[in-house]
Amino acid sequence: MLDNQENMNRLFVFILFFYGFIGQTAAQKQFNAGITAGFTATQVDGDNWQGYYKAGLCGGGFVNTKIGERYSLQLELLYTQKGSKHNPDPVNSPFSFYEMGLSYIEIPILFRYHIKPQLIAEGGISYGRLLTSQEEDMYGILPDDQAPFQKSEYAVHGGMDLKVYKNLHANLRASYSILAIRFKPQISGYYIIGGQFNNVIAFSLRYFFTENN
Repeated sequence: MLDNQENMNRLFVFILFFYGFIGQTAAQKQFNAGITAGFTATQVDGDNWQGYYKAGLCGGGFVNTKIGERYSLQLELLYTQKGSKHNPDPVNSPFSFYEMGLSYIEIPILFRYHIKPQLIAEGGISYGRLLTSQEEDMYGILPDDQAPFQKSEYAVHGGMDLKVYKNLHANLRASYSILAIRFKPQISGYYIIGGQFNNVIAFSLRYFFTENN
């Protein structure tokens, strides 16, 4: 318990530092900074369910800098909800409700290619720290000591960023876990041998504090 509290304290200090850094760099011409908010549609590969039926929220801040005529690097700090959900099918599986809810603090580092002034392609990797996790089926909340989730997640990201109005951008991004978020032999209908992986589609709006983006 003490280690978890210490980790949370360190994470909180880092978040304060990051947003302070955003505030300092927003006024500098060589940097662009901003905030973002949106939603996610997610599934977990490795359970027995398919489809991006688990909805969640995402948001945070970012800072980027140009490294060439058409290239830039971007660092982000995001809160992201992920997981999996299956609603009962009245005909085929009326009692098969299942929901997995996960929340992370993520730090993506993205390489961005400016196709046009209004259109940017992006890709990169991220480190995520698990904040909360919960599973539930038709019988209630499942115990979390039989199949623990990994505290750290490493993921790849790819997406497109479109300038829609002045400093406002729309962003569509997909991400996928590089390593399994949980390893578990198959002992129930919710797990398969080899582990489980977050599979996420995120849509967000991004506001830049400066127009040089």
